[in-house]
Amino acid sequence: MGYRTRVAAVTCFLLVAYHFSLNEIWHRHNRYFLVLSLFLVCLGPSGRALSIDAIKLPPVGPLWSVFLIKAQMTLIYLASTTSKTLDPAWRGGETLAGRRLGPMWESVMPDFVTRIIPPDAAVRLMTIQALASEFFLAIFIWFPRTRRFAFWWGIIFHGFIEIQYSVLTFTYLTLGTYFLFANLRCGEKVWIYTNQSTSLRLVARLIPFLDWLFQLRLATHSGPGQRFVDRDGTVYRGWMAWIMVGANLPILYVVFYPLSWLRFVRWGRCGQPIESTPTESPRCSWRWLILWLGLYLPFIAMINLYRPLRVPPELLRFWDLPWFFGLMCLVAGAYHRMMVRPGSVFSAETGGRVAHKSGRAGALRESSAA
Repeated sequence: MGYRTRVAAVTCFLLVAYHFSLNEIWHRHNRYFLVLSLFLVCLGPSGRALSIDAIKLPPVGPLWSVFLIKAQMTLIYLASTTSKTLDPAWRGGETLAGRRLGPMWESVMPDFVTRIIPPDAAVRLMTIQALASEFFLAIFIWFPRTRRFAFWWGIIFHGFIEIQYSVLTFTYLTLGTYFLFANLRCGEKVWIYTNQSTSLRLVARLIPFLDWLFQLRLATHSGPGQRFVDRDGTVYRGWMAWIMVGANLPILYVVFYPLSWLRFVRWGRCGQPIESTPTESPRCSWRWLILWLGLYLPFIAMINLYRPLRVPPELLRFWDLPWFFGLMCLVAGAYHRMMVRPGSVFSAETGGRVAHKSGRAGALRESSAA
């Protein structure tokens, strides 16, 4: 939760490793990945990153343990797709056919689709897609030009598997590891809004809570509407500005990222420079985080101990998502003002070096803040 982080990480690792050692049937890649990741978190500078203990410290440190977690996820992808490709049952589609993907295809798709692609052919296509997806995610998530598409496809890929079959913590751990691949270059994009609009002021208050990677700075301008300024200085207006904002907020990423491809046809671009005044992110008190945790603990006790409120077994893997979402929003809101300062860009690259550079970029001209 962010308090005594290293002690909590070591304790969690020892508990999970103990349970892992109880039964050899549990020795599968998803639980192995969890144990190894927890061990590497113990060795890394976890106490400096988004921790209540280190609220005044920059969350930057040696990143070798982070690199090993990313490398391990790639090895799991490669081992999985290689073993499945060498397995005749997997390669021929029998494994997925046994998991009732054929009947699902027939029930979900319209009649004209099932006439063109019958269930047997659909299962074979989904088998090829599954094998290709794991290989794609293992390799192309490392390259900046393909990383954002790999994120998007990985969320859909693992989301479908979790909803359909449930693989315990592996889905959450994999999606969480995607955050490690993102470059922590805070405040290199700007959302500019007019202070005369009540609705836009409300959006400006919400953005810091949803900006979990601290990419967006806030600024105001005297003109109408809102603008989005990308990292390269390109200014977008209208609907394209909203799409670009959504594509940079993790909770909206799956929906808005494909729409952001419209920027390649130069839709919604604003050719004129815009003058803006940087503003600070709204403050979020840590008391809200403590209150949220205070509500969460009785909730988890009741659904486990009080029989009338117990969650059905098929929903156990989703019941905590609203609490997790609230936790992420509160942590992001508490840190946004420190991580994203007006008129400057906080950059944390590999090796733990911290650099500050001017926030001026391309067509954006900022007036100095008082």
